[in-house]
This record gives sequence, structure tokens and C-alpha cells, in this order.
Amino acid sequence: MQCGFDSEKYKKSQKQALLKRASGRNGDRLYIEVGGKIIDDNHATRVLPGYRKDLKLEVINEVFPNAEIVCGVSARDIEAGRERVDFGLSYDEEVFRLLDGLKARKQNIDKVIITRLDLQHISKRVREFKKAIEARGFKVYLFPENPHYRPDEKLIPGLDATPFIDFKAREVVVTAPGAGSGKFGICLTQLYHEMKNGHRPKYLKIETFPVHNMPIDHPLNSAYVASCADLGDKNIPDENDAGRAVSYNRDLENFKLLQVVAAKFGHHADHLREYVSATSMGVNFIRDGIVDDDVIRLESSAEIARRFMRSKREYRSDAAKKEAYLICRRLMRELTDAA
Repeated sequence: MQCGFDSEKYKKSQKQALLKRASGRNGDRLYIEVGGKIIDDNHATRVLPGYRKDLKLEVINEVFPNAEIVCGVSARDIEAGRERVDFGLSYDEEVFRLLDGLKARKQNIDKVIITRLDLQHISKRVREFKKAIEARGFKVYLFPENPHYRPDEKLIPGLDATPFIDFKAREVVVTAPGAGSGKFGICLTQLYHEMKNGHRPKYLKIETFPVHNMPIDHPLNSAYVASCADLGDKNIPDENDAGRAVSYNRDLENFKLLQVVAAKFGHHADHLREYVSATSMGVNFIRDGIVDDDVIRLESSAEIARRFMRSKREYRSDAAKKEAYLICRRLMRELTDAA
């Protein structure tokens, strides 16, 4: 396979941007949400030949060597028995694999947050999962489902009802076994409590896909949509950035939530008000690492085809997976029409 991506070129640009974003805090805490997989990013290595599978963690360790990593886990996904198709594991097994992998890489991680919980009716499966995590030596925190997780004033009582975790590190990296695990919700809750306590925290997202400064219909960005078709994620132009940048639905929603929280505080939220769009929250220099666009297009197209064939097989055995199949089919048709 030809190399289409230079990990070192990407790392240089990504590190410079992260160091700039992290400056000017005067000791206040920085919350860093990691988009995608922090280790073993097989999707990225397939669509970006030359991308090292632990590249995000490499960057984090070099820029934030004293950071603490915390893992968010969705109670809903545990209860539903969600599968991680890249590794053929159930969601809870993938959590164990992620935690063991980070420990094996000697990372500073000893906390797990179970999100989206109904604290009055915690299922047996979630209770057993919590015990298994604690048996591995991790402290487990429980975050209730916010009953009004929408961008208006009713959001705030749910944040008040969620506990604050007093991390010791000045940089906190929030990761998860998969999308939809509540990473941003964790960051938002912590930011809210930090400002209530008189601090001026910062937030940023280390993003990989979609690539903000590449065309929305580039096969690399389409391959991202195919990879999370089960979640229904969509690439959308970021209108707050004059439509020039590519974002996706959940980040656009998260930006609105951040605006609501920032509006509650004066100068304590100055760092957060610097963001003018969803894409401005993220640090994404993937394009700087691309050295052969033809190779990237070829491998991204192959990934879309793989996802389409997999979704077709899954739909044949499980009608509930029809929507994911239709998304992948549409992407496949767009790909062949453009050929």
C-alpha cells in the first residue's frame, strides 16, 4: 500500500496549535475531548495510509505530559449490548480493552465515568459492569441523564445535579470507547462547576474526522459518515464559519450547549466565548499530513465499499439496521456517480 499520509508533518502542526490553545490559562484547568479513538485507530490507518494507530495519544503525551485521562462510558450502550465492529467486541468488553491498553501504555488513568444513568433504576448489567471496573482498580463516578439536554435555560438544573470531579491534573483528557459515550457532556458539566467555583477553565477538542478544511464530499469525509452510520452522524457545513468548514450534527449541537453555559458566567467564561463556531472548538490538522490525495481518495473509497458490504450483511440478518445500510448505500452510489 502506498503511503498517502505523513504522521510527522501532521504531528508538528497539531502540536503547535494545541500549545497555542493551551496558553494563557494562569493555572486554570483545560478539558480536552478526544474525537474518535485515542489508541488503535484502525479506521484512520485504513483511510490515511501512513497514520500511526496511536498518533493522537503520541500528540497528547508530547503536549500535555502531565495530563490525566478519564474514560466516559454510556450506561445506555452497556444495557443495549452495543457492539464495536472494528474489534468484534461488545461495548463493555471494548471498555476493558481500552482501559487495559492505556494502562499498558503507562498512562495516568484511574477514573471511569458512567454517563446517561437513571440513578433510581440502575440495571443489573450496569451494576455488574461497575463492579468489574472497580475490580480493575478504577474509581467509578455516576453521571445521571440530563432530562433536558438542549440549548436553553432548562439545561442548567441537570448540570447542577451532576457531581463535580476535582481532578488534580491541570489538563484532563476525556476519551471513550466509542461515539455517543457522553464525552462532551462530561466536559460541559465540569466546565459549569469550575466556573461556579470561580475558575476560568478552557476546553478544546482534538478532532480527526470530519476534516474541517476539506470538501464535504471528499471520500475521506464520506468514509467518516460510513464509519458511524449506526449513529446517523451527518457532515454539515458550519454556517457560523460562513459555511466554509465541515462539521457534523453532534458538534453543531454541542456548540450551542456550550454557548448556553458560557452565557451564565461573566469573565469566567471568556475562554469559552472565544469560540465562534463548532469547528473553532476543534484542533484538526489532518490535511497538513496528507502528502498524496489520490492515495487517500482510493483508500477512503475502499473503506466506504467495505462499510457498505458490512451494513448490507447486517441488514439482511437484522431489520433494525436498515437506516445504517441506507446511509452506506447512498454514500456508495455517490461514490460511483462521481467516478
